[in-house]
Amino acid sequence: MWATLHHIIPDINLIPIIQGIIFVLGSGILIYFISSSYFQQLKKALKNSREYQVINEKILSSSSDGIGFVDEFGIFIINNQSLLEILNIQKSNSDNGFSIEEIDDIEIRTILNKFLKGQLKTEYFSLELKTGTWIKLILSRIFDFGDKPIVLLQCINISDQVSQEKNLQEIAQKCLSIFQKVPFGILLVDEAGNVKYNNEVSLKLIGAIISELNDFSWLNALHKEDRSLFETEWESSLTSNSDFKIRCRFVISNNSIAWRDIYSTQIKQYDQNVRLITIRDISDQVLLEQKIQENSDELKSKVKIRTSEIEQKSKRLEDSQKALTYLLEDVNEFREELELTNDLLASANSELEAFSYSVSHDLRAPLRSINGFSQALIEDYKSILDETGLDFLNRIRNGAIKMGKLIDDMLILSKISRKELKMNKVSISNIAHDVLDELSESEPDRIIECNIEDEIVCRGDANLLRILMSNLLGNAWKFTSRVDKAQITIGKDNKGVVFVSDNGVGFDIRYSGKIFEPFQRIHSSNDYKGTGVGLAIVKRIIQRHHGKIWVKSHVGRGATFYFSIR
Repeated sequence: MWATLHHIIPDINLIPIIQGIIFVLGSGILIYFISSSYFQQLKKALKNSREYQVINEKILSSSSDGIGFVDEFGIFIINNQSLLEILNIQKSNSDNGFSIEEIDDIEIRTILNKFLKGQLKTEYFSLELKTGTWIKLILSRIFDFGDKPIVLLQCINISDQVSQEKNLQEIAQKCLSIFQKVPFGILLVDEAGNVKYNNEVSLKLIGAIISELNDFSWLNALHKEDRSLFETEWESSLTSNSDFKIRCRFVISNNSIAWRDIYSTQIKQYDQNVRLITIRDISDQVLLEQKIQENSDELKSKVKIRTSEIEQKSKRLEDSQKALTYLLEDVNEFREELELTNDLLASANSELEAFSYSVSHDLRAPLRSINGFSQALIEDYKSILDETGLDFLNRIRNGAIKMGKLIDDMLILSKISRKELKMNKVSISNIAHDVLDELSESEPDRIIECNIEDEIVCRGDANLLRILMSNLLGNAWKFTSRVDKAQITIGKDNKGVVFVSDNGVGFDIRYSGKIFEPFQRIHSSNDYKGTGVGLAIVKRIIQRHHGKIWVKSHVGRGATFYFSIR
């Protein structure tokens, strides 16, 4: 018995028992039952228990968190001064234990009472006190040596954390308010088709309502003939983690058809893959394209008919001067119709130019806002944003900058078709030297062997040919960036065909048909930057000069582009 008592006395929870034993010993009642040796052991145990008490008191008092132990009757048997200060209890730590009913906050009293009675399973609570202080309340149930329940209470001041979260929420709200003002639809969609975020414009563009944003129901208005196309692209993008862009039709109010341009890219949100989808209204653009196509088809039809008539009348010219008169009349009539058609084409080009200006102006303003506000957030709130937040803002800025460059390239592509050509003899060799000098200045540390044949001359528009060579040499420069001994060669064969060759990464020749189309990329934009429009510009310039362009390439062995101009 005494050995057992000697073993358990150092526990601080048994100090009242020890004190009772000492009191009994002091009264002389048990003096006859305790030997001198056991009395010495008891004194030693008491000394050890006081040392444990001092150590524990130092640990508790040094903690900034409020800590307390509550017995089954709702009395704090142990607590530190931090607990009294957090709960605003006017007692000193040296006072006798106090009841939970003395806690001023009703919500904390209720939680403790229910937890003592076993009515609550939750152990973590976040509360705002009357003083405005936010605390995290952590409760756990332990048992003493008598198997009596004791509740360990821990109060942690989380006011700074709550304040930072509110600041981050304000920043997020500002970003969301910017997204609400952009003139195109924005959706964040998980892989199951549930919409996590959308702006108001997106609902109007897809003809959906708030209750239709789960399980792909937001695509209910998508034209049934385009539904399978979207589903195919969606599944393919999930499998390959790639982006996709499609044109599709939506059946909106009054069963009218509206054309939409949908672009989807994958981003990370809280360690979950989601798709960022942008939606643009291109109904006017499609209508304009259809009108241009109809005019073109009509013109071709008229030309075909008139050509046939001219051929027939030409045969009759041999027999009669009168037939010649009729032919001249028909030619004049045809000329008038051709002039009228040219006027229609000029009007269509004017409308296209106005549309291009509108696209440039309307898209640049929100892009400048996104870029400016993102920069402001980085500069003004850098101290409270973590690395993930800063990374998100930098991605927003980079995306805005990339989209601005894409707009520039699209405008260049549009202007090339309308620009009046000024034909002169142009030195391709001199242009190549100038472009490569500019590239070398932009990356002075790169060492590239450049071979340019002298006196390569073509007849064409000097400005357009400079744009052509800038794109071809820019690609050669870019795709040799990971080659140890990079080489670029510009020359001309005996048939007058100019070529630009490099020993870069190359590509699978099976994809040669798609590289001259806008936004068609063979290499990932993460590996090699670009807008996907450069070679489309090159092709359009060659077409304006009534020439041809083609390419030969092997993976890992570079590429050679050939072009000829009439």
